[in-house]
Amino acid sequence: MKVAFDKLPLEAKVWMYQTNSFITSEMESRINQFGDEFLMNWESHGIPVEGSIDVLKGHFIRIAAFTDEPSMCGRAQDAQVNLVKQLEVDLHIQLMDRLLLAFQGLEELNFVEMSNVADGINSGSIKAETVFYNNLVGSKEEFVAAWEVSASSSWLDRFF
Repeated sequence: MKVAFDKLPLEAKVWMYQTNSFITSEMESRINQFGDEFLMNWESHGIPVEGSIDVLKGHFIRIAAFTDEPSMCGRAQDAQVNLVKQLEVDLHIQLMDRLLLAFQGLEELNFVEMSNVADGINSGSIKAETVFYNNLVGSKEEFVAAWEVSASSSWLDRFF
């Protein structure tokens, strides 16, 4: 069941996916189409899942879900992963690369391979105060508090 993200409770589960390709308006329209169909049928243990799927900053897809049950079943969680895989194929983009990190540049997002973060810090292109998009957030509460954070306020703090 489609529900606006701001209407979901803070304990709603959140999954963040990113692409270094820009999501065009045509692509966003396809994401919304796939997402609406998905949300109409998304269930966990036979109970409809309240959820939202949004494109953020032209590079991120946020999937959020809430059920009244204590935990979402594995099949329901796998279903959203399968949706993302379907989007990758349909849109010809990569969304599952967890080793590609996103930072806010002066005018656009910068993407850095995890293996190159130390080099970025040493060269000064990534500073402690550089905005980092922490796609490891797991709930709406974490998303609100810690998705856009300074690099040194994230799990990257060990590099500074």
